[in-house]
Amino acid sequence: MKLLVRMSNWLGDVVLGTPALRRLSELFPGAEIAVLAPAGNRHILLHHPAVTRFLDLPIERGAWAPFKLGQALRAERFDRAYLFPNSFSSALSAWWANIPERAGYAREGRRVLLTDARPRDAQALSLHMVHYYLNLVEPGGAWGPEYRPRVYLTDDEKSWAEEYLARHGVHPGDLIAGVNPGAVGGTAKRWLPERFAVLARRLVEERGARVLLFGNQAERALTEEIARMAGAPLINTAGETNLRQLAALMARCAWVVTIDTGGMHVADAVGARVLAIIGPTIYQNTRPFGEKNVIVRVDVDCSPYRQPCMLKECPIDHRCMTGIAVGRVWEALGDGDE
Repeated sequence: MKLLVRMSNWLGDVVLGTPALRRLSELFPGAEIAVLAPAGNRHILLHHPAVTRFLDLPIERGAWAPFKLGQALRAERFDRAYLFPNSFSSALSAWWANIPERAGYAREGRRVLLTDARPRDAQALSLHMVHYYLNLVEPGGAWGPEYRPRVYLTDDEKSWAEEYLARHGVHPGDLIAGVNPGAVGGTAKRWLPERFAVLARRLVEERGARVLLFGNQAERALTEEIARMAGAPLINTAGETNLRQLAALMARCAWVVTIDTGGMHVADAVGARVLAIIGPTIYQNTRPFGEKNVIVRVDVDCSPYRQPCMLKECPIDHRCMTGIAVGRVWEALGDGDE
């Protein structure tokens, strides 16, 4: 049997879909599972034992793009497709590819294109995204704690992380904490840089931690600003790692303090304890999955804006993030090395 799994476009959603990939491999032992995902994010799925091979999701846009993708997929002769995105275009591509069985949630008017339409009702919407994707591949299943997000690192990747840390004077017994301050697609999710700086300095001075700053090249200026304001010896990794290397460094952290971004889920998936500072997003469905993780947030009244507003840029005073003091985050860290 040949299965196609169309992953969501965002990094965090790709990570949250990994337990569903595991379950698919158990439900269809011996099946070929091909994953269709954006090239920039699919690397996080490398070495996942359920994945047979990868297909790059084209970045082409426009009315004809779903038909072009569907035409390209026809030659694969897939038996069944699982559509993790809720978009109409993902269902249209699978339909045009002549895939006989097409499973997905019924929304955006695409029910007619699906042969196995899952109801996107109140029960489905109440699920954490990990269970939302699991429910797509196995409706009503009973999933234990083993079905959690996982990123599979190789020994070479772990060795690279050790060598990187050693070059920056980090020793095997040192307490390591990560700070992940940036977010793609707007500033509304961001905590104040000066507060990250104070937190990082306290981690160094009061806990004796070696603090890693995480981010991509576009976030390098932000992490440099935090390092400057901290006035402490932080290790700025932003722009120096690829996605797999970022995951390997996060795996060495006792804690990763982060805002709501894809890196938050990567940290959880490699076993770091996550403290997530969350403002304008619906955290119940997308919080870091593990029970050991901690969320820090405040209830705010942004009338006439709905709460959480889900906006990329705050049109008023950003109170959902400015209302979170450094002291609250510090207290939430507890002993920090549990």
